[in-house]
Amino acid sequence: MLDIPIPCCAHGIPCHRLIVSKKTKNHGHAFFACTRRLDEGRCDFFLWEQNHPAAVTHAWASSSSDLPPPPPIPRFESALHALRVVFGHGDFKPGQEWAIHRLLNEPSSKSLLVLPTGSGKSLCYQLPALYLPGLTIVISPLISLMQDQLTKLPPPLQARAASFSSSRFKADQAAVIKALVENRLKLLFVSPERVVTAGFARLLARVHVSLVCIDEAHCVSEWSHNFRPAFLRLGRVTRRATNVLALTATASVAVTRDIVRILEIPTDQGIHRCSAYRPNLDL
Repeated sequence: MLDIPIPCCAHGIPCHRLIVSKKTKNHGHAFFACTRRLDEGRCDFFLWEQNHPAAVTHAWASSSSDLPPPPPIPRFESALHALRVVFGHGDFKPGQEWAIHRLLNEPSSKSLLVLPTGSGKSLCYQLPALYLPGLTIVISPLISLMQDQLTKLPPPLQARAASFSSSRFKADQAAVIKALVENRLKLLFVSPERVVTAGFARLLARVHVSLVCIDEAHCVSEWSHNFRPAFLRLGRVTRRATNVLALTATASVAVTRDIVRILEIPTDQGIHRCSAYRPNLDL
């Protein structure tokens, strides 16, 4: 029997798993819902178990080669629900759905998404982190950027997220490590210098890494050769993950070539660019 991770509702608490008992077309089907009563402020989180990304991924991975793969979640039934309830957005922006679809509906993927500044790149790893069964690691070049992203997370993720950097006290680092090995974290922000160390590699060997996201991925090319060579070794880390997502606002042909080479991203279907043109701006 497939072990489906229990999702969290908009309150950031694990849901109830319930079975439809009424004699309807959904009789016997399992679903997840908020555990709170109406008078306790129950949210409207709802997800059919069969539409859980873990169930969909399992179906893709175990399908017979003689049969077509099962269809993706219709219009991202569960992802759209989380988009509205947890993140407060009405619909996906261009590029977001492409990345999230690959992460939630394919057994494994390596992708590069080029989105203009202000187009919501962070949602592309935050929303999947709610559903992917293991840990999501976000590699960020700046400590200030890590802290900014951490403080802006929605409650369901913020309760299970942390950052790991040299600026933290040893006691804080120990608490993060403890939470990590006890599988209490869904999202971890870390610097490239930290993530490529032997000690961190031993730590990652004890957890299941569902996604490695490289934020500001142009740094892989622009900063790696002389300034911060740790970026050149990120391929060792991404090989441990089921999925890899590189995000950047700008990438020339040369920079793109470096990113896909170092992170081993396929060039046929793994790259998506969105135009930076904004019709409301004029000079």
